[in-house]
Amino acid sequence: MFFLLPFVKQMRTAYPDAHITLLLSQPWQGQIFEEIGIDNIVYSNFLAGKLWSFYKQMQQLKTQMFDLLVTPYSSSEDSLIASMIPARNKVASDHPGRNSAFTHVFDNSMARNTAHSVSYF
Repeated sequence: MFFLLPFVKQMRTAYPDAHITLLLSQPWQGQIFEEIGIDNIVYSNFLAGKLWSFYKQMQQLKTQMFDLLVTPYSSSEDSLIASMIPARNKVASDHPGRNSAFTHVFDNSMARNTAHSVSYF
């Protein structure tokens, strides 16, 4: 989760006028991102004991159309959630078996070989 800090800051710099919504797993994570330019923080509650909360959150997110959905590291959880959220552009790193959830994928094989993940954002 902490790897998102530089990513979010760079997204705000790249899109200064954008309304940025950040989807995190659990509420305790939100306080870390409160002062770095996020307009809205929502929580997936993607946990075995909170499946009803997850379902309700996904239903609420389905009512919105996002211009851009970015998953810097496309885990299987991220891919599942991305497939459920409406967005004009969905961007993630290339991963066989997960690419169908996204409209655009990029090759990040160079990033996998670097010492710091921040170096490719």
